[in-house]
Parts: sequence; structure tokens; C-alpha cells
Amino acid sequence: MTNLGKIVCVLRLMVLLLLAAYLSSPMYASIAGRKRVAVVLSGGGAKGAAHIGALKVIEEAGIPVDIVVGTSMGSIVGGLYAIGYTSAQLESMMKQQDWNFLLTDKVSQSGQSLIRRESSDKYSFSIPLLKKRPKVSGLIRGENINTLFSELTVGYHDIQDFNRLPRQFACVATNMETGEEYVFHSGKLPIAMRASMAIPGVFTPVVVDSIVLADGGLCNNYPADIARQLGADIVIGVSVHEELRKSERLTTMYEILSQVVDMACRNKLEENIKLTDLFVHVDADPYSTASFNKVAIDSLIIKGEVEMRKHWDGLLNLKKQIGQIDTSRTVAPYTAFDDARNVYINHIRFLTTDADKSKRLLKRCRLNEHAHNSLNQIKDAVYILRDEFMYSDVTYQLIPQVYGFDLEFRVSNKKDVKLNLGVRYDTEDNASLLLGGSLSFNTSIPSSLALTARLGERFLGQVSYTLTPTLLKHISLSYTFMDNDVNVHFKGERACNLAFQQHQLELKYSNVWWRNFQYDLGVKFDGFTRPDILRTNEVELFEDLSSCKFVNYYLRLKYNSMDNAYFPTQGVDFWGDYTVYTDNFYQRKGHTPFSAISGNLKSAIPLSRKTILQPFVRGRFLIGRDVSPYYQNYFGGVGFSTYFDQQMPMDGIYNLEYAEKAMYHVGTKLQQRITGQHYLTLSGTVFNMSHTIENILKRRPYYGVGFGYGFQSMIGPIQALVGYSNYSDYVRWYINVGYYF
Repeated sequence: MTNLGKIVCVLRLMVLLLLAAYLSSPMYASIAGRKRVAVVLSGGGAKGAAHIGALKVIEEAGIPVDIVVGTSMGSIVGGLYAIGYTSAQLESMMKQQDWNFLLTDKVSQSGQSLIRRESSDKYSFSIPLLKKRPKVSGLIRGENINTLFSELTVGYHDIQDFNRLPRQFACVATNMETGEEYVFHSGKLPIAMRASMAIPGVFTPVVVDSIVLADGGLCNNYPADIARQLGADIVIGVSVHEELRKSERLTTMYEILSQVVDMACRNKLEENIKLTDLFVHVDADPYSTASFNKVAIDSLIIKGEVEMRKHWDGLLNLKKQIGQIDTSRTVAPYTAFDDARNVYINHIRFLTTDADKSKRLLKRCRLNEHAHNSLNQIKDAVYILRDEFMYSDVTYQLIPQVYGFDLEFRVSNKKDVKLNLGVRYDTEDNASLLLGGSLSFNTSIPSSLALTARLGERFLGQVSYTLTPTLLKHISLSYTFMDNDVNVHFKGERACNLAFQQHQLELKYSNVWWRNFQYDLGVKFDGFTRPDILRTNEVELFEDLSSCKFVNYYLRLKYNSMDNAYFPTQGVDFWGDYTVYTDNFYQRKGHTPFSAISGNLKSAIPLSRKTILQPFVRGRFLIGRDVSPYYQNYFGGVGFSTYFDQQMPMDGIYNLEYAEKAMYHVGTKLQQRITGQHYLTLSGTVFNMSHTIENILKRRPYYGVGFGYGFQSMIGPIQALVGYSNYSDYVRWYINVGYYF
């Protein structure tokens, strides 16, 4: 054979190989004469849940889907459908999500150390400010959404070309500099979905190759033209867009702003509907883009299914046009990775950090190279990087290798400054506002400065400086000023009004063992000044009231595995405290100082998915004589330490009551979730007190009962309670809005 003949043979072989590769690719689906089918899903926020119901009917009709194109929520549903999620899997996933948590940048309760948890349980809003400011920002950085998308797409983190997914995929974002559409055909799938749904001003836009990208609905909310460009022969489309409002409905600022958004999202809509073979419009009324609650999600999925079923005959006609369907080429369902599933990890890399920092991060995150790690461990590592190391935009990739995976973390700037805001109203204190801020320093030993102020009827100001020699050990020095004005009751009747100022200087050493256990050692200087008492009755307790100072030493142990501070579904909360009170570093009025032992143990035991039993026992016992009124036992209210550090809550008693030297409470709460984040509670407590520990069990105990409604809102718990106790013999009611502080 001549050299020319050899060259021709080689060229023929190359052409055959290229043709074989083309015919086997997802882009070439017209095998056996079948037409290629695309599904197009519009944007619409929570309304996009209707897409899942529509996909359910398409599957039931036996129509193969080769191409999926979406915008915003349509890109999320579509992207997951493209990698093999079935409509049943998508429905289950959509219903299981805690959207109140996902649509924030908060770290989950279980993902925080106790030190961080105590702070986050007080604030309604937290705004991190980066030393190196990003080019673009929004109210929500989308950190929890990022983590969810990474978790849901495990197994496809390494695929850059969306044509290689089980179903060909594309999604639309908007170039915020030019206003033009940006179509994702490649890249990282979680980033593409995240960019397509980044509502301007709400979610921080995504930067890809220096291009600022936001919600694709602004330029192409129903991208049927993209499906045609990808070679679709038949297009089935679902849209949840709002019809434009008439003048009589444009009466409020919300309606006008919504109309502006809807008008923007109608760009290219009519033209793209004409490109669709079967177009289905789902009327989502009365639900909106923000209706991310369980009832709304359930209803929207049903709406999508019902509306698509109205077009059942149209689906069957399209099925005839498609041609012979080869069931052997059906996309396999996505194999979901359970949180407890172990994956073998070869190497772990922390991108954008130096080698020494990477070693420290790896050690703290408790992940092991050349070993099996669970997905829960990986998610915990994400929370550790965000919560304890204060990194933002933490994402991860599991990259398949010959055996197992390589794990890569990418972290962005540290949050050097953090601003916090807490708001609260209750029937005892009326309105209160809590302001907080923290500043991190890049000193040789990491340190931070925190400022806190409570505004309202009882003012509090605090400044605290903390050293962190190792990640889980903290040494803090703080000064706190409080201006107190409280009503003290005895058996439901006001005994006196007590006003005083308190200056508190505290040096504390804290050590966190893993995440849920912590111990504190500390010394506290307490100065009480300007005492003022308005006597009514039962005032013997306050005859010793005067300006005074104390130096107190304490040891405190804490364990908390509760998944929620206010409406827990599982876990244990325990703390125990021993404190010695002196007025000259080692004595009290020239004799042995008095001391106090106190503790609390509470558990959340699930009786069913919605019913939680919460038994508890708590108490405080004073030892010694000459106990100052400032450290006397007090109880009442719905939370610990409302007016005094040692105050304990009590069912049926919502004002402050003083107690004798020994006190215990035993009781339980039954919590029933009605729907979503709405709860009913029924609680009861048996309690008693005595001047001595020996006599406390000899007295006839008292009881208190309470019934309440609660709602976990984005600004904190909202509660309405009514209760009765035979101690005060009064029926009381109590309303609270916001976190306790």
C-alpha cells in the first residue's frame, strides 16, 4: 500500500471514530428515527414547585426527555432532572427542605459550637462584612443554597460539559453589566443553578470569568428558544408567570413592584411560546414567589400536576409524533447519596489557602485522607469552615478517581466584621432591641472584639475581648453594665419594685470538647450601685439591700445537642454550675462565703414525626448564710436569666417570683407541630422550695400548667401562652415575639 493509501485509511478510520462518538453522545438522540424532546421550565421562585407535578405527568405519559432548559427555579428543578432525579425524588426533596433555613446564611444549630450557638440564638439578623469587599452583594449570600446544590449533585461535580449529563442541559442567567442573557452550557452545575436563581438585591450575584450574573428571569424567563438551538424537535413547556395586573389591582407598593418584575420577566415570552409544541401555564394564585412553606409547596406541586393532566391528549399526540421509543435508552434514576453514606476519599485539598493553613483546617474538620468519610462529615466540615474559621462562600467538590474521590474545598474571604440585630416584644418588658458587632484581628494569637447593647426598659451595654490560642479554647475578658428595674412578686402579688445598676467584670476560660460539650472556668467581679426599692409587702428579703461588691468564682459544664433552641425535635440540653460568692476574694462578712449549686437537664424525645415529648428537671440550692438579695433564688417567665442570672422559668407564672434557698422543678412539655413551622404546646411543672435542702421534700409541692401556640419565624419565635399555677392562683397570659435576650 502506498503512503497515500495509508493516509486515506487513517483518515477514514478517524472519521468513523468521530461519527461513532457523535452517535453515542447525548446530543444525538434521533436514533431509530425518534425525534428529540425538550422540556422548558420557567422561573418563578416557590411557584416553580409546580414544575415537579408537571414532570410527574410527562413521565406517566411515557414521553422521553432528552433536553432540559430552565431559568431560575426552573434551572434548579431542570438541572436536577437532567442528572436523573425523578419527579418522585424531586417532590420528596422539595418537601423535606427547611426553606426558612435555606433562604438564609445561618449555620445550622447542630453545625455550631456552643459558644457560637449562644450568640446566634439571640439575633434575628446577622450581616457579615468582608475586609476585602466583593464586587457585588445581596441580602443573602446563598451559602446554605450552595451547600445544598453541592450535596444534591454528588457524582456530577467533575462534569464540565452539560451535554454529557444524562439529559442535555442548559440554563439562563442575566449579565448584569449588559442586560444580555448568559446561557450555561458548561461549567460547574451547582454554580450554574445558583447564578440562574440569584434574584438581584436578594441573593448575591455569581461572578463567572469576571462576569456578574443574576436571575435569568430578567431577560429570558421561559427559554424555549434555547431548547430549539440545542436541536429539540419537540418542545414541551411549563410556565408559572403571573398575568399582568389590571389598574384596579395596582393600588399598593408591593403590587406595583411585583408588576415591574412581572413585566421584566415577560421579555421574549410570547415569541418563545410560539416555539413550543405543548405549552402549559400553571396559575399559582394565591401563592407567590416567596411561598416557601409546606402547604404552599404541596399545593403548587398538585397544581402543576392537575394543569398538565388537562393536556393529557396533547401529550399522547406528541408521543405519536416522537416515533419509536427505545426504552433501553431511558435515563437511569439518580442514585441519591444518603447523609450517612460513606465515600472513600483519597486526597483533601483546601484551595485558596496556603499549605500550613490547609493542615490546620484538615485537622479541625476531622476528615481523613485515604479513608471513608460520610457526607455528614463533609457537611460538618463546611459548617466548621463557615462558623469557626469565619470563611464565606464555602463550596466543595467530590471528584471521582479510579477508586473513590478527591475532595476539594474552595473558600472565600474571611468575615472580619459582623453586625447583628435582635428584636423582641413581650408583655413583661414591652419592646427591646439588641445590637451587636464583632471585629476579628489577625494577631499572632487570633483575637476578636465584641460590642453589645440592649435598648429598652432595661439597658445593657457590654464590651468583650477574646483570645483564641487554639480553635476550641477561648480566654475572654468582658465588662457589662446593666440598668435594672424589675417587679418582684410573691405568690402572684407584687412585693416590691427593685431598681439598681450592676457593673460586671468577668475573666473566663472556655474549652469546647468537639461541638456539643463545653466547660467554663471564671472569676467575676459584681458591683451593685444605686439600689432603690419601692416596698409594698413581703420585704424582709430586701432589708439588706445596699450598694455592695462581690468577687465570685465559678465552674460551669454544658452539653447541648438540641437541633433547635425553641422548638426542638431531638437532643439533650444539660448544664451544671457551682459558684462561690465572696465580698473580699475569700470570705463573706468575715465568715465562710455562701455558694450555689444549680443545674438543668432537658431532653427532646420524638413520639412521632410531629409530636415531641420534652421532660426536664432543674433546681438551685444555696449553701451558707448571709445570702445577698441579688443572688437569691428567683423563678418565673419563659426563659432562663431574664432579670437575674439565676432566674429559672416556670409554667403558669410569667412574672418574677422570689423563692427560698432550695428550689427544684420537675416537668414536661408536649410539642405538636400542626403544619410547617406552627406548633401547639402543653406543659406542666411540679415544683417546691424550702429554706433548707433537708426539708424540701417534706412540703406539699406546687404545680403550674401552660398551653401555647408558637411559630418559628425568620425574626425568631412568636409565642402566645396562657397558664395557671396554684402557687399564685392566677390565670396568666404571655405574648413574645423574637429571640430571648
